[in-house]
Amino acid sequence: MLGGVFVFNDNFFEQAAIIVDERGRMIVKKIPGGGVTELVYDQYDRLVYSRDANQAARGVWAFIKYDGLNRPIVTGEISSSSNRATLAGTVDSGTQHHENWANGSTAGYSLSQTAPTSATEAHLLTITFYDDYGFQKPSGFDYAAGYYGSANTSVKGQVTGGRTRMLPGNGSPGGWLTAVTYYEGEYRPIQTVRDLYDLGYKL
Repeated sequence: MLGGVFVFNDNFFEQAAIIVDERGRMIVKKIPGGGVTELVYDQYDRLVYSRDANQAARGVWAFIKYDGLNRPIVTGEISSSSNRATLAGTVDSGTQHHENWANGSTAGYSLSQTAPTSATEAHLLTITFYDDYGFQKPSGFDYAAGYYGSANTSVKGQVTGGRTRMLPGNGSPGGWLTAVTYYEGEYRPIQTVRDLYDLGYKL
């Protein structure tokens, strides 16, 4: 039933339910013991915002941003008092399809083209890089020749690296752990270099 509610038990607010929109996309789900999860999509049917009961209590929404090929490039959390309907209206009014490369920054992408346009690096939790190795890397993260003398530097469609936020537990954004994956000519991974917390990088 599109644009309606599937109620699996008698009491909507205490039992389980799913709400879908007119395009058949799940926008609200209620799981017993798990609270309510809300979801917001863009005009391209990509998930942009979501929040569970814990995030609602903290006053934040999780978000995902995409590149020109609809691949997720960053995830994060941002404070907002807006409800689901308000955010959906904001997303629907957006005119930009994706974020752009910005290899000179730690984030590696523009962050102001798509919702939430106010996001900054401090709001990010994960970053994913594709296709090449132009993104910023710590010292010592270049390919180290071994069985393969060199790595393929143009691996279209592959994840080449990423960053994961360390959470210090005091409410402030922590530093980044970076990982880089190198491939051979047939796009098979041959080497991974990554940060280890408090231990530096490791091949």
